[in-house]
Amino acid sequence: MTSLPFRRVVVTGIGWVTPLGDTVDGVWEALVAGRSGIRHVDVDGTKGFPCRIAGALPDFRPDGRLPAKEARRMARVSQIALVAGQKAIEDARLPLPLAEPERAGVIMGTAIGGLDRADEGIQVLRSRGLDRVNPFFLPSALPNMPAFHITQQLG
Repeated sequence: MTSLPFRRVVVTGIGWVTPLGDTVDGVWEALVAGRSGIRHVDVDGTKGFPCRIAGALPDFRPDGRLPAKEARRMARVSQIALVAGQKAIEDARLPLPLAEPERAGVIMGTAIGGLDRADEGIQVLRSRGLDRVNPFFLPSALPNMPAFHITQQLG
């Protein structure tokens, strides 16, 4: 068995957009105190489901961080990821554009992402027909779109 080459990774900035808060100090304080961001939710789309607990972000708005036109074209998961990426760049005090973007990376974990946009597109297709479906609905529903938006916007 051969060993893999050892590479160093440096986390230069942290960007939080979580049910516990959206600042490094606030989220860290909540974690250390043992608080949970999971709670009872009563948001659109949860009516009729037996489980109504989640780590939701009902107050999240990308206003001031993303142009409205761009935000409308993105799934909510991408909006949240991009704002978190912007906060990480700010926390790291990295200048944009990055001097050596090929030495930077994005690690984004997701299970599915963009499901809201996929559902929206299917609903429009069924109720109003194919010619009324937004052409951005399918790409915005792809699981890799949050990482794509971060790399595209932040270089």
